[in-house]
Amino acid sequence: QSQQQQQQKEKQQDVVNHIVNGSALMRVPPSPMTNRFRSNSTQFVDPEYYSQLSQLVQESAPLAVLAERVYIPAGKVVIGCDTSRNLLSETFNWDVEGPRQEEIVAACHMRAYPVTCGEYAEFVAANGYLDHRFWRTSDWEVIQRRHIVAPSTWVRKMDGSWGVVTATRGVVALKEAWFWPVYVSLMEVRAFCNWRNVRPMTEAEYMRATYGDYKDYPFPWGQEEAAGGKHGNFDWYQLQPMACFKPFSEGTSQFGAYELIGNGWEWSQSVFDRAPEQTSTSSEGPIALEDLLDGKHYVLKGASWATDNRLLRKTYRRVVPENDPFLFAKFRYVISARDEAVFG
Repeated sequence: QSQQQQQQKEKQQDVVNHIVNGSALMRVPPSPMTNRFRSNSTQFVDPEYYSQLSQLVQESAPLAVLAERVYIPAGKVVIGCDTSRNLLSETFNWDVEGPRQEEIVAACHMRAYPVTCGEYAEFVAANGYLDHRFWRTSDWEVIQRRHIVAPSTWVRKMDGSWGVVTATRGVVALKEAWFWPVYVSLMEVRAFCNWRNVRPMTEAEYMRATYGDYKDYPFPWGQEEAAGGKHGNFDWYQLQPMACFKPFSEGTSQFGAYELIGNGWEWSQSVFDRAPEQTSTSSEGPIALEDLLDGKHYVLKGASWATDNRLLRKTYRRVVPENDPFLFAKFRYVISARDEAVFG
């Protein structure tokens, strides 16, 4: 019993750490809780390892609406802010939210909804973690070295069934989380996109899809103050992800994309590359920008269910290592308009 209490205490502490990090602009180390669920090396995975997952994929009918794409017309976006004004302004911004830049975004087609656990399970069941062709060379080396055979929040139980680790409910059956957004690292996002012949979005494309032509509005839905449960799953509305096919219609963007704010941060393929002569701050104190400018830290946008309303500003971004098994990061993919005829 004492061992169970200790394990429960470790889980609770891990939850606290990640909930805090879910609302803070900082780098998050790999979770000790999820590391305990790591499997054996991919070199020794039995052919039957994914058998129950494959069966679950076959038995679960896909939800067509989740595959919908929306057209994002070309346009100009503003990324970041002038952080040098922090001391002269009533509005506070972390240094990593700067500098202010304008960028022209080409037209593209973007998924209206985030990729779900069920869709990602198709990739896993198709031996996506055992096939180097879908992974960058450096990513594949990480997969092999860390013996990664599934998302860090997924658990394969002794009976062969699969579950998903949650912050407040322990492990729930994967079938229950089938329509939740899948939480993965950027290297896993890239592999899935290679498998689907699509690509992750950029930070600029996120800004264009989220705020559209409403350049002066603070939110995708306009100027109304953000409310968890009305505009999205944020500010602790639910203490876990929610099914993507039950979106908050009042939080929909101008171009018809759902959940761009809430239910999980959104991965972008944009490397964090701001001016190196400044130092950055986070809620934990100063961080040398040189540590973030290694070409391996990428931008996350949006918000998770554990993100405070006060952090839902346009310029807010997280900077996270590409291979970080971050427990709050979802993704959606993009197809450039000119490639639509190729990918269909």
